[in-house]
Amino acid sequence: MFCPECGESLPADAQFCTECGTATDAYAAAEPAVTRKKFRPWMAGASALAVIVVVAAVLLFVRASPLLAASRSMTNFQNELSERLESTPLQAFGLLMNSFSHGTVNVNFTYADRWSTARVNASLASNAQRGEYALSGNVNVDSVNLDFSTYLNRDRVAFGSRQIGRDYYGFRFATFRDDIRPFGRELGLSNSDMDNAADIVEAIGDSLRSGSTFADYYSDYTAALVSLFRNAEQVTNRVDVRVGGSTINARRVEYTFSDDAIINLLYDLVDIFENDENMLDAFNGPFVDSGISMSHRDMVRTLRDAVRTIERNFSGYVTLTFYIGNRDRMLRIDLSGDLVIYGDRFEFEIILDLGESATDTWELDMTFRFDRERVNVRIIWDYREANGNHVHTIEISGRDIDTIELRSDWDPVRGDFILSAHERSRWGTWDFGSIDGNFTTDGETFSLRFDQDTRDGHWALEISTERGAAIGTIDFINIDQWTLAWLERIEDVLWDLGF
Repeated sequence: MFCPECGESLPADAQFCTECGTATDAYAAAEPAVTRKKFRPWMAGASALAVIVVVAAVLLFVRASPLLAASRSMTNFQNELSERLESTPLQAFGLLMNSFSHGTVNVNFTYADRWSTARVNASLASNAQRGEYALSGNVNVDSVNLDFSTYLNRDRVAFGSRQIGRDYYGFRFATFRDDIRPFGRELGLSNSDMDNAADIVEAIGDSLRSGSTFADYYSDYTAALVSLFRNAEQVTNRVDVRVGGSTINARRVEYTFSDDAIINLLYDLVDIFENDENMLDAFNGPFVDSGISMSHRDMVRTLRDAVRTIERNFSGYVTLTFYIGNRDRMLRIDLSGDLVIYGDRFEFEIILDLGESATDTWELDMTFRFDRERVNVRIIWDYREANGNHVHTIEISGRDIDTIELRSDWDPVRGDFILSAHERSRWGTWDFGSIDGNFTTDGETFSLRFDQDTRDGHWALEISTERGAAIGTIDFINIDQWTLAWLERIEDVLWDLGF
């Protein structure tokens, strides 16, 4: 062995160089490894942003003074945020989620180049309250065509295609374990394979029939968070504060959360999780038996151990401050903290400046300090109307990062819009490109269309929604009557499609 520093020849078990004293690999191997967990600033920043979102949601349901003023202001803030989002095509995401719950979603996609043409049409009808869903559509690749229909409710699943006949095939959740035996034996499946399949099918059926919803436990989670605010150190007074470049006299409502209060909240949330039937179903069943996920009991134990670890290695405080103007309008939200995590100090400050009105420029400024590292990110959201169009510009900048600008320009009458992005740095400006389309809505349903030419071909995508979900009843051949001949017809269709 040789010294890594000076090259002196050393005995194989030498822990230090006899010439220069440098520690050798043998010394490093003899020393017990010390693992020190690090908490990166960007991870802490994401956590801090999550906190402010949770706080916003909680305060909407708090009705105790002095939280009442903050709650009304958060409601006003939420309304202003909704109005801004509703002046962009991004509102399609919220409308889409509503249709997935109760409505119909239609998707049409076409791609063509000089070699081939492909078309896909699909429609999903949903009635989540009754647990009923229907998915149908058509796939056409060149001259090969395949249509499909699938029906799902709390009792059964059924599917069919005209390419394999006029009948529907399916199974019932309650009797699947017994019904699969004849077809499973014909396929050559073992009893173990059939039992595993039955476990998964029964778990799906149980989840569809479950009467427990998040709303059943929502009040418990909310009560735990409200308790955190009621037990916090509170200060309410009037102060002068900088908002939108001006100094405004506003009402300040400030809460300071100690490390003990935060730890107690975490323990409360674990207790609620332990008794939540939704979580009990999610972390039990065939996925646990197969090793894909841990059991609900193991998850609770893991969460409690994690909270204990945090409790031993976490101290400090977090302060949340609201600045409220006339008519309970939220002017500004500050979130800051001074924490010690695994012996290292971490400080953060997040300021959300909402300007003097809903149409002013909004600014989010985030600063994180960890050891000697300092990270700063600033997001500026400008909203204006120009020639009847809604124009939004979001600029993201910060220390040691280039500036990225995102822009949305939408005509709410005709529906035409352009989304674009570019980057600015000391070396110049780069365009990331743009995409144009058409988006129209009546506030409940929408139509979103993209139509683009590329260097190789042309593609078009249309997503639209409808009120209501037309889901009928169907007759089907149960799995205990399936045959290999039916399976062979499916294989032939897939072969024709190139699979």
